[in-house]
Amino acid sequence: MSRLSVAQLTSGLLVCKGTAGPSFAFYDEAGAETPSPDAKAAPAAKKPADGFSRVSLRVDPARNRRLRIAAAQFGQTGPELLLAALDHYLDQVVPRLLDGKCSCLGFAAASGISMFSSNRP
Repeated sequence: MSRLSVAQLTSGLLVCKGTAGPSFAFYDEAGAETPSPDAKAAPAAKKPADGFSRVSLRVDPARNRRLRIAAAQFGQTGPELLLAALDHYLDQVVPRLLDGKCSCLGFAAASGISMFSSNRP
């Protein structure tokens, strides 16, 4: 009957609070650390330095082509056009759907952002 060995606690296992991450190491029968040859370190989570939140959107090829064409027609990038479309939806469509019952969505109108403004807050 074989006995299970336990990995030893070493200073290599200690990290500062907030910097811990998954370990991609394996231990042999003697308890020595042996890194996996195919293990990759997890990328560190990045917080945007500009104060903005990142949003990801997957679109099919036809929508992507239409977005690129429309952005080119307006002299904008795809993300700028998506922001303009989102602003338009939140400023014009949502208030009508909610029948003006949510005053908290009035940010853009109060700040003077136009649909094709490139200087957003």
